[in-house]
Amino acid sequence: LPGVMIKLIVPGTRLHLIAHGIEVWNRFSPGKKYLLSKCDRILAVSQFTKQKLIEVHKVPATKITVLNNCLDPFLDPPLQTGKSPDLLKRYGLAPDHFVLLTITRLASREQYKGYDHVLYAVKILKETNPGLRYLVAGKYDAKEKQRLDKLVAELALQQQVIFAGYIPDAELAAHYSIADCYVMPSKKEGFGIVFIEAMYYGKPVIGGNKDGSVDALDNGELGIPVDPDSIHEIVEAIQKVINNTDRFLPDRKALMAKFSYPVYKENLGKALGF
Repeated sequence: LPGVMIKLIVPGTRLHLIAHGIEVWNRFSPGKKYLLSKCDRILAVSQFTKQKLIEVHKVPATKITVLNNCLDPFLDPPLQTGKSPDLLKRYGLAPDHFVLLTITRLASREQYKGYDHVLYAVKILKETNPGLRYLVAGKYDAKEKQRLDKLVAELALQQQVIFAGYIPDAELAAHYSIADCYVMPSKKEGFGIVFIEAMYYGKPVIGGNKDGSVDALDNGELGIPVDPDSIHEIVEAIQKVINNTDRFLPDRKALMAKFSYPVYKENLGKALGF
């Protein structure tokens, strides 16, 4: 609103809007529609968000520039000592366990991250992969944790699934070190910074193919896109990584060429006409 007011006072002012995800995927009130119409350019974090702006809000494609998110330039470097012994001990893991990792908020009102379907996939895969473990890290509310504990019990996955809860930034690199694959078949990601973060730490990544995750996976060039509603596809993708992990390791050079902070700054400058 302040930007539109300035533009009304000084008509030559250019107004840019950064559109992330779900907050711009649904219809707006008349007031918000008016504010959107006054933007000179919209920077969408993914092709998916761009398409939503076109389909839902009828924004002309020529008015939208896709500007993907980037890696945090202050991320700690990957550990060079293999899997963190301290975390293996904390979670009761063995060095030869194949560890799937998901880092996300577990909220009863936001059940679209796909961890439920990963649980069902683990149920299927554990029969032929007894060393498979699933580590789910992130804050959770009591209602969602209770629901997930019940589901884990129903699927008899008490030995395979570990809920880590909140992890501080200082332990992020160590948690990625004990993972063999990052998996989060979400359906409502505006982009999915966690995917490129996992790639930065050298992990194969499995994500959804129905939202902004596709951009983070670079249309399958950097990670494995799956139908987030298909447990079969999730099972198949995980098994492929288990069978040949090296084949699915992300190309670090390609990752940095597309999602590093310097590249983001350059693309932002171009989008703003600097």
